[in-house]
Amino acid sequence: MSDHSVVKFDCKFNVEKFKTDDKFQLDKGCYDKLIEYLDINWDEMLESQNKTVDENWEDFKSVLLKGMNMFIPKVKKSPIKWKKNFHPFNKDI
Repeated sequence: MSDHSVVKFDCKFNVEKFKTDDKFQLDKGCYDKLIEYLDINWDEMLESQNKTVDENWEDFKSVLLKGMNMFIPKVKKSPIKWKKNFHPFNKDI
C-alpha cells in the first residue's frame, strides 16, 4: 500500500505568435559616418528650459536611433525555436 496520492490535470496554453523585430548588425556598422551624423550641438538641443528630462531623453533617443538606422545594417531575427526540453515555467511561477 502506498502513502502517495496522484493528482492529474490538463493544462491548455494559448501561445500567441509575435512579430520579431529586426536586429542591428553592430559588427557591420559604419561608425565613422554615425559619429559624423551625431556631431551636433547637443547643448543647444537639450538645454531648453521648457523641456522635461523625459522630453530631452526622447529627443536624444530619436536622433541616436535615426543615426543607427542610417548607418548600421539590420538583419531579420529568426523566431525563437523551441528547445527539446522546453519548460514553460520558471522559478517565478
